[in-house]
Amino acid sequence: MIKLSMFFPPNSKLVALPNWKNKKLILQSASMIQRWNISSFYPASRPMAKCYKLFLRGKAALGFSQKKLSGINDWILKEFVSDQLPMVESAAALIGTPDPAQKITIQLLDIQDNVIGYLKYAEKKAACKRLKHEYRILSSLPSGLGPVPIKFGSFGNGLALLILPLNGEKVKVTLPPPIELVPFLQTLILSQHYSLDKHPWLNYLKECGQIDLDKWLEPLSGRDWPITILHGDMTPWNMVRLPDNNYRLFDWEYGSVEGFPYIDMAYYMLQVGALIYRFKPEKAYKYAEKFIISSCRCLLTKEETQSIIKLAAYSAINQALEDGHSSDEPLQCWRYAIINYRN
Repeated sequence: MIKLSMFFPPNSKLVALPNWKNKKLILQSASMIQRWNISSFYPASRPMAKCYKLFLRGKAALGFSQKKLSGINDWILKEFVSDQLPMVESAAALIGTPDPAQKITIQLLDIQDNVIGYLKYAEKKAACKRLKHEYRILSSLPSGLGPVPIKFGSFGNGLALLILPLNGEKVKVTLPPPIELVPFLQTLILSQHYSLDKHPWLNYLKECGQIDLDKWLEPLSGRDWPITILHGDMTPWNMVRLPDNNYRLFDWEYGSVEGFPYIDMAYYMLQVGALIYRFKPEKAYKYAEKFIISSCRCLLTKEETQSIIKLAAYSAINQALEDGHSSDEPLQCWRYAIINYRN
């Protein structure tokens, strides 16, 4: 079990949301205003979840949440980050789903409660693998596309990645996506092209899976395809928008600098359709197909679009399997229905 006390100063009074039995966010109990502001880190995307979040934040701000002491040990998080962020004074810990790829994201704050950085922590084998990969990807991305990594190494009983925050507005969780998303993704397409049998992302997908991809690849075989910077988990909750309508992306643990074009767009449509709108697979598939064809302005044929949607779903299946998820989990079954859908 992860020792949460190492993320907080000794003898800190802590509050857990929604509660200590089912903790998702832990923050230090300071003033009422501080508890209200810092608890905004609690995740929520669906309308009902946002209402529940407001309730929890109000409860915490008013002091109705149970408090616990962090412990008397040294603040080892401060020791880890002090050479890069010596101004850290407090923290809030977002607890990831307790699965084989569980990670904890620590929001780091200065004395005025400004967010000055994030620390991502992993102990489990699958989570450490993803964190190492994210560090490699962030270190190779063009400037400004993702957060800047400033430290990576052993911490506690696992690994930690320290990054600077991305400034920008949260992206609304809606379908269709913001109109600026399509031209933004076009800017991530690189100039180098490959024939289908030599494309690095497709070859990787072939190696890691057990399904014959030829039936999906045949419609794509008529031309060469570029490589693209691929986020791999493209969703509105992994993005911020800048005033100039450009985007910055975080959580790059599934990213690639040799990705296949339009996969991120298809993934966005499927993931939001499944998790937020609760679409049935057939409806999500048809919605994604219609949107991609219309938004790409004849860059893709209908058959190419259908293949890309299924490749995006299949890639997500493999990512989850690599993380230790079962193939019979609800979201995995939903994705299998996508790849088995008959056009």
